[in-house]
Amino acid sequence: MKKTGADIQVIKRVSRILRATRKQLGLSQEILATQLGLEQSALSRVESNRQILSVTQWVEFCQIAKIPPDSLMTGHVEHNSAAVLLHTNREHRFKIPNVYAK
Repeated sequence: MKKTGADIQVIKRVSRILRATRKQLGLSQEILATQLGLEQSALSRVESNRQILSVTQWVEFCQIAKIPPDSLMTGHVEHNSAAVLLHTNREHRFKIPNVYAK
């Protein structure tokens, strides 16, 4: 199945939130992957937009990170998390502070 532009944006958003939050929590890819029942290489693919988490894995990640599981749908992420929501007239976007973006 071919991915649409909207699909690609969601995949990118998930990867940015996951990577930034993992770094903010001080977790290595290996540790977070283990907590989510993944191999480290699979988590690396998620963080580089080549794979997406299952719904169950996303919920588990949100519990670990203490962010609302519906944050991708509602656009709401707490301001003290690594992914800060930017409100614009056109869309909801997340800004990842530079310290967590790399």
